[in-house]
Amino acid sequence: VQPAAALYFGSAVVEVKSGSYACRGRNNQRGARLSEHAFGNALDVSAFRLADGREVTVARGWRGAPEEQEFLREVFVGACSLFTTVLGP
Repeated sequence: VQPAAALYFGSAVVEVKSGSYACRGRNNQRGARLSEHAFGNALDVSAFRLADGREVTVARGWRGAPEEQEFLREVFVGACSLFTTVLGP
């Protein structure tokens, strides 16, 4: 995340906003197998706060300004090399 933030924004990420534990079925479907969130094995990243005060959210940035799109896509692709399952918006 830090190299991508430096490349696209010239600023460091100081906070990753996320949610994790939620005892629920997959895709919030009643009767479905439990989501990995229920076991503390998954998290949802919603935003990154930069040292300069900017916030890049997944919801707006995925199709937002070009530098936000590139940053989020680079972070997404980078996560694929570290985690077995990575989902995008």
